[in-house]
Amino acid sequence: MVLIAAVLGVLVGIVVAAFALPEAYRRQVVRNGGPFQQGDMVRPLTGPHAGRVVRIYKLWDGAYAGHFRVELDEMSQKNATDLFHGVQVLREIERPENGLTR
Repeated sequence: MVLIAAVLGVLVGIVVAAFALPEAYRRQVVRNGGPFQQGDMVRPLTGPHAGRVVRIYKLWDGAYAGHFRVELDEMSQKNATDLFHGVQVLREIERPENGLTR
């Protein structure tokens, strides 16, 4: 009886997660400044390049929808370690030359 309840709980959890997680990711991408386009300036939040301001040079689709590649260095481009998802970056807000915001 306990085994049946545990299996049922896991199955219900999988179904709920299948609907809740994509929406949570979508909301976080919007909070981070997305949806992102080619040419946007972003700041990675994780990894060795965290905090750098980089430009998106390629959007991915299909199984990797929501992912994009950013301009880091040749080695990162060759090894595809320049791949990020919208939840891993923040949009860099372009400020006027005088540095003041409205």
